[in-house]
Amino acid sequence: MDFLQNIARYVYSTGNRLDVHHQIDLNGPTALGEDTEIRAIALVMDPQLGESTIVHEVHGSLFEVVTRRGRFVRLLSRRDLSRMADCLDQGRRGLLVLPRILLAIRPLAGLGLRGLHLPHIVLFNDAMAEPAWTKACEAMQHCDCMIQVGTSGTVMPAAMLPREAKAAGAKVITIDPNGGEGDICLRGTAATVLPELVRTAFGESRAA
Repeated sequence: MDFLQNIARYVYSTGNRLDVHHQIDLNGPTALGEDTEIRAIALVMDPQLGESTIVHEVHGSLFEVVTRRGRFVRLLSRRDLSRMADCLDQGRRGLLVLPRILLAIRPLAGLGLRGLHLPHIVLFNDAMAEPAWTKACEAMQHCDCMIQVGTSGTVMPAAMLPREAKAAGAKVITIDPNGGEGDICLRGTAATVLPELVRTAFGESRAA
């Protein structure tokens, strides 16, 4: 787990994303004190999963914990959040409710050796998450088609993204029950339209 945390810290602090065929010399074993000859790692494509998808989380991520100055602290897993929810449910019962709740959420928000830490999420009046926002804007300059789904498309600055894509020559497909400003508007909810869109484009197996 420490090994993965170190890789995540490197990617977050430098902005250098890892990709297929990248190699990393670890200058030592993968874990101190362990009897292993593994001294390097290489990234290869999983033949079953195929090419990975890059997600630019412009509104941040609940799984990423940072200091108030935005320095990386740790990544949380779905299991961590599930365990935290169970602890919160137990903590609200009985005596000393507030201390038990604060203790339950400590991995996500609280005081640590680096001071106050909190989830890396964007709230109103906050700047968009970096480097995700910059990379998302760059992606708009190079995409051929953008699908806008699950958003009203009116809240700035995120609403700029489809406009940036359109200005760069891309076609914008809007999925919304009420229509939208895309070049193509597919009326309906994401739950009904997206599976049908994937089924039409890639076949039944990919839509399952």
